[in-house]
Amino acid sequence: MPERIAALFHFHNGDDLDALEEALEHLTNRRLPPTRILLVCSAADERLIKDHYCKLDQTTLSRLNIVTNFLILPYDSNGRLIEGQVEDLVGSKWGVNDEELLRISLEGLKQLIDECGVVLKAPRGYVFRKPSGNANRNFIRTGNLFRDPASLGLLSYLLMRYIPCGVVRLYIDSFTILSAALAFTRHDYL
Repeated sequence: MPERIAALFHFHNGDDLDALEEALEHLTNRRLPPTRILLVCSAADERLIKDHYCKLDQTTLSRLNIVTNFLILPYDSNGRLIEGQVEDLVGSKWGVNDEELLRISLEGLKQLIDECGVVLKAPRGYVFRKPSGNANRNFIRTGNLFRDPASLGLLSYLLMRYIPCGVVRLYIDSFTILSAALAFTRHDYL
């Protein structure tokens, strides 16, 4: 059986302490927790995350007994892992480099697309008509990615890796993409 690894992408929902507690609750309540947890955050939020981890209630911490690694993975303004600042809050050493973090992130995006029902398939005998006039059996509904606010953390992180440095403005042509852009700008990346 493959090892279970969970990657949490830090996002701001108004109360950061609740966000961490809720994410860990979702991972561990009434289910077998992952063996390793990666908490991906901007370098500016690293200290905040450590402080909030120390303030978690005893019930949440007891559910994490099976976790062998709880890594805080800070990234810079280009979305690159700052490898010298990676810290394991459980104590055992397990290294993750920037390339592995990107691979894990892209795999997480694939899983998110599957879980959120982003690709809609037309029923037998029907097709979707595109604005171009072409027909297709599949329809991509990006708005479904935003059902879970935590997905914004993953999307804004991946945006950072691919948007060139020095971008001053980001123009949005679809309202569904707006929430990702807003999450991205809340971190002062643009």
